[in-house]
Amino acid sequence: MHLKRTRVKVFVDMRIPALLFLLIIFTTGCSSFKSSFDPGKKYSSEQLEKDFSVFQNILQESHPGLYWYTPKDSMDYYFNWGKEQIKDSLTEPEFKQVLSYVLAKMNCGHTTVRSSKNYSNYLDTLRNEKFFPLSLKLWGDTTVVASNLNRRDSILKRGTIVKAIDNRAMEQITDTLFKFISSDGHNINHKFQSLSNRGVFGTLYTSVYGITSN
Repeated sequence: MHLKRTRVKVFVDMRIPALLFLLIIFTTGCSSFKSSFDPGKKYSSEQLEKDFSVFQNILQESHPGLYWYTPKDSMDYYFNWGKEQIKDSLTEPEFKQVLSYVLAKMNCGHTTVRSSKNYSNYLDTLRNEKFFPLSLKLWGDTTVVASNLNRRDSILKRGTIVKAIDNRAMEQITDTLFKFISSDGHNINHKFQSLSNRGVFGTLYTSVYGITSN
């Protein structure tokens, strides 16, 4: 059986009314993962526009804190911006990036967009191929290496200060990545902590800037 459309599932913790998790799930069928899953598959703009409408309606109808930190006219602007980004077909990570950007403008640290299970499994398979090897610790204007999956690397060891990546200053990188991270209110410390969690920086960095060979 194959489900051609994407589906949006919403999980609400009833013990904490303000806690709302949005999980975007792309279902591509029930056959073997390796033989059927295409990480570069593009979904039509028609599919994505319908899913974006569901995404927006869920937030407007069910999220109690949608306008706590961001006025309605501003959120309407970001919703419209999101719609403008899907006038053409997109891959799952491209669509997720649009949703994450819009969601971050709400400033709710309990609401997030996650990759589908299939795409998460695909990312796990990249560990033996191309991957961003560093976990970083970030605070203020300082970034250091927390761990390096490339154990043969004698330069980028734990504690090494990182000033730039791919000729991009760390200040520029963090400012860009912050735009895709949800946090309560305007809590910058939470965003630094999120990027400091193991694997988060590399995943978001490669999602925004792409995966390179070096």
